[in-house]
Amino acid sequence: MIALVTDCTSISEEGVSAEEQIPTVIVRATPSLIPFLYPNLPPACGTIKLGKPGTQTKEGNHSVLVEGTAILCNHGSLFEDFPDVVIPLREAMIDLDSGSSNIELADIGFGVYGTMNFYGINEINSALASIWSLNGLTGENPPQPTFEQCKELDNSYNNDNEPEYVCVITNEGHIARVKVENYNPVEQVSSIEISFVTWEEKVEKP
Repeated sequence: MIALVTDCTSISEEGVSAEEQIPTVIVRATPSLIPFLYPNLPPACGTIKLGKPGTQTKEGNHSVLVEGTAILCNHGSLFEDFPDVVIPLREAMIDLDSGSSNIELADIGFGVYGTMNFYGINEINSALASIWSLNGLTGENPPQPTFEQCKELDNSYNNDNEPEYVCVITNEGHIARVKVENYNPVEQVSSIEISFVTWEEKVEKP
Protein backbone atom coordinates (compact mmCIF):
# COMPACT_ATOMS: atom_id res chain seq x y z
CA MET A 1 0.00 0.00 0.00
CA ILE A 2 1.15 3.55 -0.57
CA ALA A 3 0.22 5.35 2.65
CA LEU A 4 -0.46 9.07 2.46
CA VAL A 5 -1.04 9.99 6.08
CA THR A 6 0.65 9.35 9.38
CA ASP A 7 -2.27 7.43 10.80
CA CYS A 8 -5.14 5.41 9.44
CA THR A 9 -8.57 4.60 10.78
CA SER A 10 -9.71 1.03 11.04
CA ILE A 11 -13.21 0.52 9.76
CA SER A 12 -15.76 -1.81 11.28
CA GLU A 13 -17.45 -4.49 9.27
CA GLU A 14 -20.31 -2.09 8.62
CA GLY A 15 -17.75 0.19 6.94
CA VAL A 16 -18.90 3.38 8.63
CA SER A 17 -17.67 3.89 12.21
CA ALA A 18 -14.06 4.71 13.14
CA GLU A 19 -12.90 2.54 16.03
CA GLU A 20 -9.28 3.44 16.65
CA GLN A 21 -6.25 5.19 15.27
CA ILE A 22 -3.46 2.90 14.09
CA PRO A 23 -0.07 3.66 12.54
CA THR A 24 0.41 3.29 8.83
CA VAL A 25 2.50 0.47 7.43
CA ILE A 26 3.65 -0.58 4.01
CA VAL A 27 1.49 -3.48 2.87
CA ARG A 28 0.78 -5.25 -0.36
CA ALA A 29 -2.46 -7.05 0.35
CA THR A 30 -4.42 -9.40 -1.84
CA PRO A 31 -8.20 -8.94 -2.01
CA SER A 32 -10.31 -11.84 -0.84
CA LEU A 33 -12.66 -13.25 -3.45
CA ILE A 34 -15.85 -12.58 -1.49
CA PRO A 35 -17.46 -9.43 -2.92
CA PHE A 36 -18.23 -6.64 -0.48
CA LEU A 37 -21.08 -4.48 -1.73
CA TYR A 38 -21.88 -1.06 -0.33
CA PRO A 39 -25.56 -0.20 -0.66
CA ASN A 40 -26.79 2.63 -2.84
CA LEU A 41 -23.56 3.63 -4.59
CA PRO A 42 -24.41 6.07 -7.38
CA PRO A 43 -24.41 4.47 -10.86
CA ALA A 44 -21.45 6.61 -11.97
CA CYS A 45 -19.20 4.78 -9.50
CA GLY A 46 -16.91 2.29 -11.15
CA THR A 47 -17.54 3.54 -14.68
CA ILE A 48 -14.61 3.32 -17.10
CA LYS A 49 -14.28 5.02 -20.49
CA LEU A 50 -11.52 3.85 -22.80
CA GLY A 51 -9.89 5.81 -25.60
CA LYS A 52 -8.50 9.06 -24.14
CA PRO A 53 -6.30 9.56 -21.04
CA GLY A 54 -8.05 12.68 -19.75
CA THR A 55 -5.81 15.74 -19.66
CA GLN A 56 -2.56 13.79 -19.66
CA THR A 57 0.02 14.84 -22.23
CA LYS A 58 0.68 11.85 -24.44
CA GLU A 59 4.16 10.60 -25.28
CA GLY A 60 4.33 9.41 -28.86
CA ASN A 61 7.50 7.34 -28.64
CA HIS A 62 6.00 4.48 -26.59
CA SER A 63 3.26 2.09 -27.68
CA VAL A 64 0.09 2.26 -25.59
CA LEU A 65 -1.65 -0.89 -24.39
CA VAL A 66 -4.79 0.78 -22.99
CA GLU A 67 -5.82 4.27 -21.86
CA GLY A 68 -8.90 6.00 -20.58
CA THR A 69 -10.66 7.50 -17.56
CA ALA A 70 -12.48 6.02 -14.58
CA ILE A 71 -14.51 7.08 -11.56
CA LEU A 72 -13.62 5.27 -8.34
CA CYS A 73 -15.79 5.48 -5.20
CA ASN A 74 -15.42 4.32 -1.62
CA HIS A 75 -17.42 4.95 1.57
CA GLY A 76 -14.32 4.31 3.71
CA SER A 77 -11.03 2.46 3.79
CA LEU A 78 -10.23 -0.40 1.45
CA PHE A 79 -9.13 -2.29 4.53
CA GLU A 80 -11.68 -4.23 6.54
CA ASP A 81 -9.17 -5.72 8.99
CA PHE A 82 -6.21 -3.38 8.50
CA PRO A 83 -3.67 -4.27 7.27
CA ASP A 84 -4.45 -7.86 6.38
CA VAL A 85 -7.73 -7.87 4.45
CA VAL A 86 -8.55 -5.72 1.45
CA ILE A 87 -12.27 -5.20 0.90
CA PRO A 88 -12.92 -6.27 -2.71
CA LEU A 89 -15.07 -3.29 -3.61
CA ARG A 90 -15.28 -3.30 -7.39
CA GLU A 91 -16.20 0.39 -7.63
CA ALA A 92 -12.95 1.34 -5.87
CA MET A 93 -10.56 -0.76 -7.97
CA ILE A 94 -9.24 -0.90 -11.52
CA ASP A 95 -7.14 -3.32 -13.54
CA LEU A 96 -4.75 -1.10 -15.50
CA ASP A 97 -3.65 -3.97 -17.76
CA SER A 98 -7.10 -4.24 -19.32
CA GLY A 99 -8.81 -1.01 -18.32
CA SER A 100 -11.57 -2.89 -16.54
CA SER A 101 -13.12 -3.42 -13.12
CA ASN A 102 -11.64 -6.75 -12.07
CA ILE A 103 -11.20 -7.45 -8.37
CA GLU A 104 -8.89 -10.42 -8.82
CA LEU A 105 -6.56 -8.58 -11.23
CA ALA A 106 -6.85 -5.01 -9.89
CA ASP A 107 -3.63 -2.99 -9.72
CA ILE A 108 -4.76 0.00 -7.68
CA GLY A 109 -7.60 0.92 -5.35
CA PHE A 110 -9.02 4.15 -3.95
CA GLY A 111 -9.21 4.47 -0.17
CA VAL A 112 -10.20 7.11 2.41
CA TYR A 113 -8.10 7.36 5.57
CA GLY A 114 -7.98 8.97 8.99
CA THR A 115 -10.25 11.41 10.76
CA MET A 116 -9.45 14.05 8.10
CA ASN A 117 -10.60 11.71 5.31
CA PHE A 118 -7.38 11.82 3.34
CA TYR A 119 -7.74 10.27 -0.11
CA GLY A 120 -5.22 7.65 -1.13
CA ILE A 121 -4.43 5.37 -4.06
CA ASN A 122 -3.09 1.97 -3.08
CA GLU A 123 -1.14 -0.70 -4.89
CA ILE A 124 -2.88 -4.05 -4.55
CA ASN A 125 -2.23 -7.64 -5.51
CA SER A 126 1.36 -7.67 -6.84
CA ALA A 127 1.39 -4.19 -8.41
CA LEU A 128 3.93 -1.54 -7.35
CA ALA A 129 3.31 2.20 -7.20
CA SER A 130 4.87 5.57 -6.39
CA ILE A 131 2.83 8.66 -5.46
CA TRP A 132 3.45 12.15 -6.88
CA SER A 133 1.81 14.81 -4.71
CA LEU A 134 1.71 18.49 -3.78
CA ASN A 135 4.72 19.91 -1.93
CA GLY A 136 3.12 21.27 1.25
CA LEU A 137 6.11 23.52 2.04
CA THR A 138 6.46 25.23 -1.34
CA GLY A 139 2.93 24.81 -2.67
CA GLU A 140 4.34 23.37 -5.88
CA ASN A 141 2.42 20.79 -7.84
CA PRO A 142 4.41 17.88 -9.25
CA PRO A 143 5.07 17.75 -12.98
CA GLN A 144 3.59 14.96 -15.05
CA PRO A 145 5.93 11.98 -14.61
CA THR A 146 7.58 10.79 -17.78
CA PHE A 147 7.51 7.23 -19.08
CA GLU A 148 11.08 6.72 -17.84
CA GLN A 149 10.27 8.09 -14.38
CA CYS A 150 7.31 5.73 -14.07
CA LYS A 151 9.44 2.86 -15.32
CA GLU A 152 11.86 3.53 -12.45
CA LEU A 153 9.02 4.22 -9.95
CA ASP A 154 10.62 7.58 -9.19
CA ASN A 155 9.50 8.54 -5.68
CA SER A 156 11.05 12.01 -5.40
CA TYR A 157 7.67 13.78 -5.47
CA ASN A 158 5.99 11.81 -2.68
CA ASN A 159 5.23 14.56 -0.16
CA ASP A 160 2.70 12.73 2.05
CA ASN A 161 -0.18 14.63 0.48
CA GLU A 162 -3.13 13.41 -1.55
CA PRO A 163 -2.00 12.07 -4.92
CA GLU A 164 -1.93 14.02 -8.15
CA TYR A 165 -0.15 11.34 -10.17
CA VAL A 166 0.68 7.70 -9.52
CA CYS A 167 3.30 5.66 -11.36
CA VAL A 168 2.46 1.96 -11.44
CA ILE A 169 4.14 -1.28 -12.40
CA THR A 170 1.10 -3.45 -12.93
CA ASN A 171 0.53 -7.05 -11.89
CA GLU A 172 1.53 -8.09 -15.41
CA GLY A 173 4.63 -5.88 -15.33
CA HIS A 174 3.37 -3.11 -17.63
CA ILE A 175 4.32 0.51 -16.96
CA ALA A 176 1.37 2.79 -16.24
CA ARG A 177 0.67 6.38 -15.22
CA VAL A 178 -2.43 7.53 -13.38
CA LYS A 179 -3.58 11.14 -12.91
CA VAL A 180 -6.23 12.33 -10.47
CA GLU A 181 -8.36 14.53 -12.70
CA ASN A 182 -11.01 15.50 -10.14
CA TYR A 183 -11.78 14.98 -6.49
CA ASN A 184 -15.39 14.14 -5.56
CA PRO A 185 -16.90 14.05 -9.06
CA VAL A 186 -19.81 12.04 -7.61
CA GLU A 187 -21.95 13.64 -4.93
CA GLN A 188 -22.81 11.90 -1.65
CA VAL A 189 -19.82 9.55 -1.71
CA SER A 190 -16.04 9.83 -1.51
CA SER A 191 -14.85 9.62 -5.10
CA ILE A 192 -12.11 10.49 -7.56
CA GLU A 193 -11.97 10.69 -11.33
CA ILE A 194 -8.71 9.35 -12.72
CA SER A 195 -7.14 9.12 -16.13
CA PHE A 196 -4.69 6.37 -16.95
CA VAL A 197 -2.31 5.25 -19.66
CA THR A 198 -0.72 1.80 -19.66
CA TRP A 199 2.13 1.13 -22.04
CA GLU A 200 2.91 -2.14 -23.80
CA GLU A 201 6.45 -2.27 -22.49
CA LYS A 202 7.02 -4.52 -19.50
CA VAL A 203 9.64 -4.52 -16.77
CA GLU A 204 10.76 -7.27 -14.45
CA LYS A 205 9.50 -6.54 -10.96
CA PRO A 206 11.88 -6.94 -7.99
